[in-house]
Amino acid sequence: MHKYLKHLLNDIENAHNVYDKELEQKAFMAKDLETHFREIEEWVSGDGQKPFKHFCGLTSVFL
Repeated sequence: MHKYLKHLLNDIENAHNVYDKELEQKAFMAKDLETHFREIEEWVSGDGQKPFKHFCGLTSVFL
């Protein structure tokens, strides 16, 4: 019985990994091509990027 559980858990883990990869691929495919290229252009040009303080909550202080 112990060997069976080991194989069963292994099969469950493998199925979970395949499912995650399929969801990731479907999410990527769901983006239309125009949106994808717009995101690339924004990234290359730097448009729409937020400054570091946006992510960490820091504020500017002038002494």
